[in-house]
Amino acid sequence: MNQITEWIWNRPARALKIYYGGGRKDAITEKCIECSGSSQEAGKCEITDCALWTFRPGATKGEVPSFVPPQAELQALADAKVPDAVREHARKLGASRKGK
Repeated sequence: MNQITEWIWNRPARALKIYYGGGRKDAITEKCIECSGSSQEAGKCEITDCALWTFRPGATKGEVPSFVPPQAELQALADAKVPDAVREHARKLGASRKGK
């Protein structure tokens, strides 16, 4: 029995929510518990360079690590990295898929 199969047999209610309920939040919570050892410890997590840190159990909504640039600055960086022609092509493609 591999590790994930063993986990499913040990925690069937959580596995049901994750695999059949589309529970992204449950999956993130489970990963944080796996890493820290318990839900209480996951809530106290200080590993801010983890991509799941802002979504961990007990996290304050909208809390962003201090090293992350402000939203406007990140948006400007993202806009600079994607040429206008590529962005316009993606917009048109999305609109055509929606039948507009």
